[in-house]
Amino acid sequence: MSADFAARGLARQTSQKLSSTASGEGAALVGYRSTASGAIGRTALDKLGEWVTPADFGPVGTADDTAAFTAALQSGKPVYVPPLTPSGGSKPQVPYMVSQLVIPNGAVMVGQYGATYIRQTAGANRDLVVLAGPTVSNFKIDGLMLDGNAATNTSGNGVNIIGPTASVAAYNHQGSTDPYFTISNLLIFNCAGDGLRMAGAAADGTAMLAGGSVIENIRTFNTKNRGAYFDLYDAYISNIDCGVTGKQGIVFDQQCGALFVRGAKGWYTGQITATQGEGVIAGGGQSTFKQIFVQANVPGHGLRLKGFYESSIDFVVQGAGNVTGFGATPAYLYVDVGSTNFKARGVCSQTAGAPASTVNLIDFAAGTHANYDIDISHGGTYAALLAGDTQFPVGGGGSIQSIVLNGRQQLGRALTPIYPAAQNPASGWVEYCDANMGNALVMRSSAGLTIPVTPINYTIATLPAAAAALKGMRAFVTNGVAAPALGATPSTTGTAYCPVYCDGAAWRYG
Repeated sequence: MSADFAARGLARQTSQKLSSTASGEGAALVGYRSTASGAIGRTALDKLGEWVTPADFGPVGTADDTAAFTAALQSGKPVYVPPLTPSGGSKPQVPYMVSQLVIPNGAVMVGQYGATYIRQTAGANRDLVVLAGPTVSNFKIDGLMLDGNAATNTSGNGVNIIGPTASVAAYNHQGSTDPYFTISNLLIFNCAGDGLRMAGAAADGTAMLAGGSVIENIRTFNTKNRGAYFDLYDAYISNIDCGVTGKQGIVFDQQCGALFVRGAKGWYTGQITATQGEGVIAGGGQSTFKQIFVQANVPGHGLRLKGFYESSIDFVVQGAGNVTGFGATPAYLYVDVGSTNFKARGVCSQTAGAPASTVNLIDFAAGTHANYDIDISHGGTYAALLAGDTQFPVGGGGSIQSIVLNGRQQLGRALTPIYPAAQNPASGWVEYCDANMGNALVMRSSAGLTIPVTPINYTIATLPAAAAALKGMRAFVTNGVAAPALGATPSTTGTAYCPVYCDGAAWRYG
């Protein structure tokens, strides 16, 4: 009997130690060894301690889980945030409630995409997730649904990364001054500010160093400011989807550089501020943009190139009935000042219900645009195919420019004046192709006079009004008489194809 009592006592003692959370007990007494070839023995404590969860630091699923999340992030361990609701079934996800998550340098926070749901508490009025520089690096944020609770918050971004600038060295384990980080698989919505913001300062306009970091698979919607704002240098960005915004969909600011962007979509943008509803703004230099898509931005330009230089972009702009409102006439492609040395390839389409003749296809802001190559396939009716700065076809001091619309060259190189300056009767005559005159080769002067160089087909009724400035101009009419008298005024209509010329006062057969 005594041996039996002793065995029972030992079993109780062992059970108590295994269930204990004291140091050296509990999981520290349980062995673990992976089934992988070559694995060594460890304790369950070692294995379980590789990651932490907010629940390791206090109750979660409460009215405010901020303290548990903060402790987990400060632990120095990678943080896994499991869903509060099982991922299977049709029940809505239960959110964690936090006021703000401050991510330390080097932290990892990972959830289950589409299931791990974090919502901001009412009245927080701050960024939901923030990494405050200047030396942030080596962090990873992945697989989270982030709800800014804009119904009860009047300010704050979904995710705000305030990173290192060129004058600040960021720490990383490789000894380089570049930061390395990954932001991926995030669903960000209901934000009073931007969905995602990445820059080198709290205020816009300062670029952060990104050190070849990766930003991918980010979706934002219902953000009262912009969907995503980027002001950074040296990064790989892919699959950014931003819709239903107060202002622009996606902004790459003018200080951006050395970016590789593949897959960026701005849709149903500009719901609040009528003058700032561009679908996508591409700015900065020495970057490559591929698969840029803009749909139904309300209102504003579809794609805006803002200080876009030494870069290339390919895009689709689809106006689903509501590309309206930006100034007097918005454009599917708006080329802002300082955009030089770039290539743009794209498709612009108006779908059923799109505004006819109220939107420009391409619009150039007044200023310098040099050394560019634009090639667009388009469908629909536009206020103008080419609008804005009237000097763009010949400006830039002999720079190379090309615009091709539906496979037809609209303008090419700028030529020097055909008259010496002192003898030019109406100064500044140059040669280019005019999209608004049937792609005809014309001579245009700085005084605004235009003379076609190659004959154009007209009907007699549509011939330009005879004037001294058109003296010598030749054209063809498609409804002339069968045997016109040389020099006769083409006032009788017929069905013959006949040459005509302007003598400065009237049009005549000949």
